[in-house]
Amino acid sequence: MAHKQFKIGEYCMGGIIDATINKNQIVLKCLDWTSKEVLRERTFDSEGVDAEQNIDFWLIDLTSSYYTDKVMQYIKQHTTFKSKEIYGW
Repeated sequence: MAHKQFKIGEYCMGGIIDATINKNQIVLKCLDWTSKEVLRERTFDSEGVDAEQNIDFWLIDLTSSYYTDKVMQYIKQHTTFKSKEIYGW
């Protein structure tokens, strides 16, 4: 299990993105800076169709493209996505 909090601040909804990775399950939470209350939460399956793209789209709604890239780099270090070739695209 891999876990990391990205304390982004004003460039992120709430200020903190919490990422937890368990094998193929990726749980992303958007937390409030002061209360640590969960504002948004979503679970992704890394073996699903378009999982990488869905995570990217969800993160870009919460923060800037720069921080989206930082979170995606962390996720890619700890999990693998199915290649599009498997689905015949």
